[in-house]
Formats: sequence, structure tokens, C-alpha cells
Amino acid sequence: MAYSNKVIDHYNNPRNVGSLDKNDPNVGTGMVGAPECGDVMKLQVKVNPETGIIEDAKFKTFGCGSAIASSSLATEMLKGKSVDEALAIKNTEIVNELALPPVKIHCSVLAEDAIKAAVADYKKKHGEEQTEETKTAAGAAAMMGKPTPEGMHRDGVDHVLVLLIKRQNIVSGTTTIADLEQQQLAQMFDHLAGELARLSAVPDALIDQFQSVCAVVRDQKVNQLADRLRGDHTEHRLHLRQRDRIAAIRRQLIEEADRVAQAATALARDVFQRCRFHLETFLVAAVAAILAIRLFLELTGYPKLGGGGLHIAHMLWGGLLMLLALIVLLTFLTKAARHLAAVLGGFGFGTFIDEIGKFVTEDNDYFYRPAVALMYVTFILTFLLIHLLHTRWKHSDTEYLMNALQEVEGMALHALDRDSRDRMLLYLSKSSPEHPLVPVLYRLASEVSVIPPRPPGPSAGRGGGGRKKSVRMKHLVLILLVLGSLAATAADSGMLRVENNLDAMGTTYSLAAYGTDRHVLVAASEQALEEVRRLDRMLSNYRPDSELSQVNQKAAEGPVEVSGELFRLLAKCVEYSRASEGAFDVTVGPLMKLWGFYKGSGRLPHRAEVRGVLGRIGYRNLILDAHAETVRFARKGIEIDLGGIGKGYAVDRMIGILKQYGIASALVSAGGSSIYGLGAPPGEAGWKVKIRDPRNSRLTVEEVILTDESMSTSGSYEKFFRARGRMYSHIMDPRTGFPAQGMLSVSVVAPKTLDSEAWTKPLYILGRAWAAKHKPPGFRVYFCEDRAGVPCAWLQ
Repeated sequence: MAYSNKVIDHYNNPRNVGSLDKNDPNVGTGMVGAPECGDVMKLQVKVNPETGIIEDAKFKTFGCGSAIASSSLATEMLKGKSVDEALAIKNTEIVNELALPPVKIHCSVLAEDAIKAAVADYKKKHGEEQTEETKTAAGAAAMMGKPTPEGMHRDGVDHVLVLLIKRQNIVSGTTTIADLEQQQLAQMFDHLAGELARLSAVPDALIDQFQSVCAVVRDQKVNQLADRLRGDHTEHRLHLRQRDRIAAIRRQLIEEADRVAQAATALARDVFQRCRFHLETFLVAAVAAILAIRLFLELTGYPKLGGGGLHIAHMLWGGLLMLLALIVLLTFLTKAARHLAAVLGGFGFGTFIDEIGKFVTEDNDYFYRPAVALMYVTFILTFLLIHLLHTRWKHSDTEYLMNALQEVEGMALHALDRDSRDRMLLYLSKSSPEHPLVPVLYRLASEVSVIPPRPPGPSAGRGGGGRKKSVRMKHLVLILLVLGSLAATAADSGMLRVENNLDAMGTTYSLAAYGTDRHVLVAASEQALEEVRRLDRMLSNYRPDSELSQVNQKAAEGPVEVSGELFRLLAKCVEYSRASEGAFDVTVGPLMKLWGFYKGSGRLPHRAEVRGVLGRIGYRNLILDAHAETVRFARKGIEIDLGGIGKGYAVDRMIGILKQYGIASALVSAGGSSIYGLGAPPGEAGWKVKIRDPRNSRLTVEEVILTDESMSTSGSYEKFFRARGRMYSHIMDPRTGFPAQGMLSVSVVAPKTLDSEAWTKPLYILGRAWAAKHKPPGFRVYFCEDRAGVPCAWLQ
């Protein structure tokens, strides 16, 4: 039996689990159950005494996943409805919404009964007349509680039967249902009535009725319980067998993994022993490739090959050289072939790494930056690690013998020189003399002829040409790597780059600045981030002690005196609201909380809840006294939320501080959605900023060059949730109380970040046509509309 995705969602993430105070006069409690299915459901509703609207609902359910899903959905459906509207909810609505299979429809019936029982309890507390439906539901709920002399609901009898059978311990720790005969079960069932009489506060009339019911359902109930318990016992025994089988397989896998690990260790040792010299050659070739490419670009004036993205031709050359090295290795067996493969692979790897460096720094002239020294440090550490492993790794007798066998390859190819034979004899001397191959290899090494050595040249000396070659190679590796590292850190040292970041006001603020004095750059960046901390203490509505939070707490009672900075910012917000015809409004705080976007991921409220909150939304409820610099709310429930403008204000303040320190080139970002480009980075016309594709986060739809200007973006992809087949974003239309629809993202380029961030919201809400008539002069606007076949484009 397959369950729908909605059932699985409500089962894995149940809504409104918990309990309300059942003694609260505004809380109604209903409890129903179908014990023959193992489902018991408690549902509670809390009614607003002023409006008669159900403002909260909670449930606790013991039973199957469909019962839990039905309870969870029922509580969601109840919120925002009146008491009479709640009674109109039918189980068929739950069945259709959750796509319940036929065998689980009884779970939806239980949910409907629980709703009616909860409403009946609420009405009983308030002395209201109950309908026939609520009376029936109340009777069913009563049977889930204590017995009554008037009679017992059939489900109540079943519930008592199950409890008493468990009380009799039909299945104990040592006895299973398979050990009991049908007759024994029937006799035990006959004694249940007597057991019931021993329970406290049970009337005689109830016992008589229970005995009459037992006479009818005894055989059927016993057979059902017996079948169920036999099945459980069989399933348990199968589970034990399966568990033992899994344990055996796990032991085999562990043993096999140990063998593989030992083989891999031996292979790694062999690889280090055989390929150390070729790895050194590979590293030298890689560094030489990077230096050659950088020299070529320096001589040609750094042509723009691919901008900040990956240059495909560059990548293909690197991959082609590495592929060619692999072909050489697989085709030829000689040492010369391995040496050639190391050179080709090194050049290809160096080409690849050079392109990665350009991609990471987004600059073709990336080489002369201190951060690039890390690349060369990595090369040096890799070389030293290989050398350390080679000298410190102790080999076993078998591994020495395997290395000696590798030298036999030179014999077969008639390419065994004196150094190779001496190395082979050294390996054999460290191998176990008891191995049958050792004497055979000794005899071969002594009888085979070796290639005569080359005539000594100017570089020849005592100690053997092989050792001299190894020493020269080692020194060449270190010299090239150290020179490359020094070049990366020393060249063009006149221009330095400093980066810093900080988490505050619900987002991450980051900056990158260029200058010639590191101390000035560090001091300026630290002071700019300290300004963000100060603004967080003033503007954050996440901090109860912030100046803004104090206004929200006290302004409904009377005028609140605020700092001149906060007053000017709020006055600017009112100007934006007037210019946007109310589409920008900082009093949306209650709406953000209602929709769950304040410290949450979102929820779908009822329309009645939205209507109740809309009366507290509107910038006209914000009364500012310019002479006294005070703020007052026209009514209770108003709450200011500066989330739509605070980041832009903070970015502008950071830029102002950087300018005070004489910084002329910097990029400041607040969460990537509000950005200001001060000046331009070295060698560039401006700061390159990308606008992401709202339909695919891995793609870019536009690239903007910022020079002493800002860009802010508002998009539905930043924070949203899905409900009933629709997507709801955090961008609220304060006029309707619902998230704006029809737009995916809007980007605004403006001289100040405060302006660009503030205008993204009304332009997102009001759309392209309104923006064409009302956008401020000099602003550039980029629209991505939620319409099929309509591409993202600049407003003309």
C-alpha cells in the first residue's frame, strides 16, 4: 500500500503537536478512538472569545501514519475558522487532500469526530445548545474517558477489551500466543467481566452490559487477537534470523575490508618507491608550465581570455596533455616512456592549475597576489611529503622482493644499467633469504649483462651518475618552487588586498579593499565592521534591547524620543512609502510574523488571520514629530521592520568609513543582495557583479560593472515556502497582506545602496509597467518576471 507525498509529509513533519490547557474556558477538547485499529486521537481547539475564531489547535495521536497525518491536517484546517465553520469540515475533505487509500478512510472519520467532540466540549463550557452531531461526538469522546451508567459505545467496549487482555498478560515475557490453545483463550475471555468488576468506580449496569457484549463478540475478538499475535511472533523469529545473517555478512565485509586495506598499503608503498623520481619530474614540469604561461601573458599584456569564468580552451589544453601522458604510460613500458609521461602530465596539470587560479580570483592577472603563494606552498609541501614518505616508510621483506622484481623489467627490455642492477641487489639483500625467488634473482642479476655507462661529462663525479641526477632533480624542484612562491608574494607589492566579513542583522557583511598600506587597510576594514555592529544594536528587531525594539514596545503608549540618526532613517522610509504608493512600508512587521518569516521558514495563514492583521499595517500609522524627534504609533499592534532597508543603510555607512581612511577601491556586500562598488580593482574598469538566474542558482543572467554605485536585488528564491501547490516568498505586498506574485527577481542599480535596496521591493510588487512611469531618474532596473517565455531584461 503506497501513501501519498502529503501523508508522508504530515507524518514526518506533523503540525501543531502538543496540548492546550483543558481547563481553559476557551479550549475545547475532543478524544476519540478506534482501538480495533490501534488509533486514539486527542484534538483541542482554542477560540478567541472576542471574534469567535479558532486561533490555535493542537493534537496528540497514537496510531498509524494516516491517523497522525489526518490529525495534523485537521489542525491546520481549523485555524482561522469560526466554530460553526469547523463543524462543516467533513472527512471527505481530509481524504481528498491527503489522497488516503480506502483502508485508511476511517482515520479521516476519526479526525472529523475529534473536531466535533472538541467543539462540543467548547460549547458545553459556554452553555451553548449542542447539535445532534456534537452530541454524538461528545458521547463517543466520553466512552474514550471514564465509563458511564447510561451505556457504552461499541468502540469503548473494544478499548476496555484490549486493555484487559493486556492486563491478563496473554503474551508475557516467557509465553507466546503459539503456546495457548483456542479453548484457553476463550476461558480467559469469559473471566474478563469479573476482572472489569475489580476496576474502581465501575457501576453494576456497565458490567451487565459488558457481559452481554462479550457473549456476541467473544469468538471473533479472540480469533482476531490470536491471528495478530501469531503473526507478530512469526515476524519476530524471522527478524532474529535476518539479524544473525546481517551480522555474519558484516563480519565478512570487515574482514574483506582489512585485506583490501593491507593490499592498498602495500601498493602505495610500491608506488612511492617506484615513482618518486617521476613525481619530482611531474612537479617540476607543472611549476615550469605555470611560470611559462605567466611570462607569456606578461609579454602579451594579459589579453582577456574568458574574463573571470573558466576559459574552455585553456582547460582543454591541460586535459589533453594529461590524457596524452596517460596514453604514453599505457602504450610503452620503458623508463623513458614514464619520464616523458611525467613531463607531459606535469605541463598539463600546471596549465589546469593556472586556469583554476584565474577562475578563483576572477582576474586574468591573478599571479601577483599574496594569496597565490598558497599554490606554491602546496607544491612544496607535496614534494616534501613524498620525499619524507620515501625515506621514512619501512618496507617488509615481501615489498623489497616486489621492488626487485620490478627491475627484471629492465632485463627483459635489455635496458638494465649498473645503477638498476645495484638497486636490485640491494632490494634482494633486504628480502627474506628463505623465499625461493631470492636465489634465482641473485643468479640472474649476476649473470645478465648491463648497459655500459655513458662517458663521463662535465657533470660527472664520484658517487655515481644516478645519485647525482636524483640530487640535481631534488634541488631543481626546490629552487623552482621557492622562486615561484617569492615571485607571487614580492611582485607588484605596491597594491595589497584585504578581505574581512561579519555576521550581523540577520546576514553576512563582507568587504574587499585595495591599497598600498596594509595597516590602513586593516584598520579601515575593522572600523567599517564595527559600524555594522553599532547599527545592529540600533536597528535590529532580533535584539530586544535595540533602539528599534524599544520603539516597537513603547510607541503605541505615547511618543518615544529617538536618536537623530534613527529619526532621519524613519523619515526617509516614509518618503519611500509615499513615492511608491504604499508598496514600500516598514510597518509590515506583524505580516512577517503572521506568515512565519520572522525567525522561521514560513507558514500559510488563514485569510481571516490576514484580514485581522491588515488593520495594523500602513505607514500612515507612523507619526513622526520632526521638532521633538519622537515616534508614535496611531494604534496598538504596529511594529516597524527595517529588513527591507537596513542592509542598504549599513553598506552606505561602511563605504563612508572606508572613504574617511582614504580607501579608493573596495567592494562591500550585505548577503550578496545589497552591494556597493567603490572605485575599481587594479587593472579593471570597475567591479564585476553577477545577477543570478532566479530559476537556476548555478547560472548567471547578467553581469554588471559597478564604479562608485550600488546594486540591490530582491528575489523570491531568497526565502520562501510551498503550500497547496503554490510558492509564497517573503516579499510582502502591504496593501493585500499576501506575498507578491508575478515576479521572480528585481535588481536596481543606483548611486546609493539605501535607494537601490528600498526601491527593489515596490518595483517587485508593482511590476515593469509601473516602473516605466515612476522609477527615479538615473536608476537602472533589471526584471526577471514569472512568465513563461519572457526572458530577464533591463527596463528600457
